[in-house]
Amino acid sequence: MQHMKKFILSLLTIVVSANVMAEGESNLKASVNAGYTSNYIVNGLAKTGSQTFVGVDIGTQYYGIDTYVGAVTLNAGEALGELHGNMGIGKAIEVFDGFSLRGDAQVFQHQVVQGASSTEARLSLSLDNEYITPYVIGTYDLDISGTGYLQKGYIVGVKKSFDIDGFFTITPSIEYGKMTDYDVLGAKLDVSRIFWEKLELFGSVGWFDNNFDVTNYNFAVEEFTGDIAASAGVRWNF
Repeated sequence: MQHMKKFILSLLTIVVSANVMAEGESNLKASVNAGYTSNYIVNGLAKTGSQTFVGVDIGTQYYGIDTYVGAVTLNAGEALGELHGNMGIGKAIEVFDGFSLRGDAQVFQHQVVQGASSTEARLSLSLDNEYITPYVIGTYDLDISGTGYLQKGYIVGVKKSFDIDGFFTITPSIEYGKMTDYDVLGAKLDVSRIFWEKLELFGSVGWFDNNFDVTNYNFAVEEFTGDIAASAGVRWNF
């Protein structure tokens, strides 16, 4: 538990440092967020039930390559008991006018209170454009609960962002995933609005269906059978 606290404090220290830097002296970007979620979802699985969350994200770019790190802690009032941290690198390459091929490599640490903790390696590829963005994700979730057990598989999906008269942005998406021991189908709608270039309100509502076996496996808290999950929060962008 102590190492999770140190990790959060280190990220917050970097955020504060980023905030005091003069604009233009660094391309470091950082944000903090807080809110409430009905389920914290990872690869189509419910890692938690209803909980509050606090998070931080930090990123920068070196020679055209994006590097970033972030963490979300859930139910923060209980000794930072649950933490989902990640770090990654990514790069977009323009393939032709208006279309960019983006690849990302990430490592996640999922420390959970209920169920099994794990380390996840994830590769993603997307064709970014203004029309509709297809993407594919490959995931390798290993050493679940320290037993050496793993989940691996893929998720494919499409998404599209709409700017509604400059008032807010909505992004619907739909995806299908197949893992070692479950399949998942999901549809989601993300909504956000930025005020004064810094303050962002965001929300998400999704429909999820999977065949996760809660009787034999403990790396999710429930099976989704056409269930609705939602979250909402506020983010400050430095």
